[in-house]
Amino acid sequence: MLGGAARWAWLAYLALRCALLFTPGYGADIGQFKLWSLLAAEHGVARLYESSDFDYPPLYAYVLGAIGRTYDLIEPDALARRADSAAFTALVKLPALLFDLLIAGLLLAAGRAAAPRPIGPGGRAHGEPGAGPAAAYLLNPGVLFVGACWGQPDAVHSFFAAAAFAALPECRGARRPAAGAALAWSLLALAALMKPLGAPYFPLLALIGLLAAGARATLLGACAAAAVAAVVALPFVVQSGLAPITGRLLRDLGLMAWTSVQAHNLWWIVGPWRDAEAAWIGGWNARQAGIALFLAFLAALCARAWIVHRARRAGLHRSQSLALAGALGFGFFMLSTHMHENHAFAAVPLLLAAIAAAPRGNGARRLLAWLVAAVSAGLLLNCAAHDPWLRERWPLALGGPSGYAGDAPGRTFLAGEWIAGWIGTIWNLLAFGALCVFTFGEGLRRLAWRPGLPDGPREG
Repeated sequence: MLGGAARWAWLAYLALRCALLFTPGYGADIGQFKLWSLLAAEHGVARLYESSDFDYPPLYAYVLGAIGRTYDLIEPDALARRADSAAFTALVKLPALLFDLLIAGLLLAAGRAAAPRPIGPGGRAHGEPGAGPAAAYLLNPGVLFVGACWGQPDAVHSFFAAAAFAALPECRGARRPAAGAALAWSLLALAALMKPLGAPYFPLLALIGLLAAGARATLLGACAAAAVAAVVALPFVVQSGLAPITGRLLRDLGLMAWTSVQAHNLWWIVGPWRDAEAAWIGGWNARQAGIALFLAFLAALCARAWIVHRARRAGLHRSQSLALAGALGFGFFMLSTHMHENHAFAAVPLLLAAIAAAPRGNGARRLLAWLVAAVSAGLLLNCAAHDPWLRERWPLALGGPSGYAGDAPGRTFLAGEWIAGWIGTIWNLLAFGALCVFTFGEGLRRLAWRPGLPDGPREG
């Protein structure tokens, strides 16, 4: 049960988040989401690819359809009149709030599973395992900016990705490993069906699943993921075939074929809004170079997972699997082209889940908390630097036009915005380097150590 102060703090937080639902959000995207939700309610979810330029995977179509139908109940004839209101904005931004709360619940559950709450004299509990990471997530300025202010639905696919790695069995001796693997693969399938950013996690999930549960359970998990994908996509396929879905998603990738879509990552150094398909070095283009860099990083993470697994009799600890997934998410953002300002979001809940699942009193746990803070600060700066409202105001507007214009039509950076982009890029590169040192050094191995055990790497 929550104490008096905690209860009031929780109510104050909910009041703040509910008030932020009615703020305008990221105008262009919010307007697009509203139109799609109205069309999904009017023509049916399965016809959304036909009736609009909807370019998300199909799971988000169900969310938008529910929003459109709810708004039509609140505002009679909303579909026919294409009505707009602050209530409509709140409905479009509501999934971000709901899945933020689900992520907080996941972090609490991970903490409880890792360290059952100690009971003191009189049967009173001392602390709530996972409460720290949950509060760090809900109050995270980057999370609030992306979800509460902008209304972006990144929390949806991020929840499913974090839940997938949290659901994986920890070792071959785990109870019902096949069920755990099937659940994990199904959850990650939902992440990818919400946003393509969920797809890069599959190779790492497959390897950790093989190490923890074996080939049979992993194969069952892959079949479960395929079944989930088939169920979600079936209405769309029956309505108009598979081609409209795949064609629209591929076309969307082609439309955003830029080195960096305002993401403060490696490709900002080359230049944001540059054509990622143009010939570059040795006949390679930026897109191919980004894919090669990410695949090399993924291979290194998989090798690291194997080494750490072999070093512990019990195999990979859940906190280590989540930390590897968090590093993968941030690495994908830092090394790949086509990235947007908010695409580093999933790394935050994954790394916080690793902290929640780690044994208490662990020095590596505290170090990882500092790394999460660095990643979160980079996310906030990246989004704030290119916010349509903020970038026209002090200090981002200082100096007037910078003279830098990307290949994207009509996109010229202001001097203050351009400088903020370089500051954010340097910051993110340093944070990524520190996270790599943690992951490929002793930090990841120590994350599973329990205080007081002299032989941490070989603990059972």
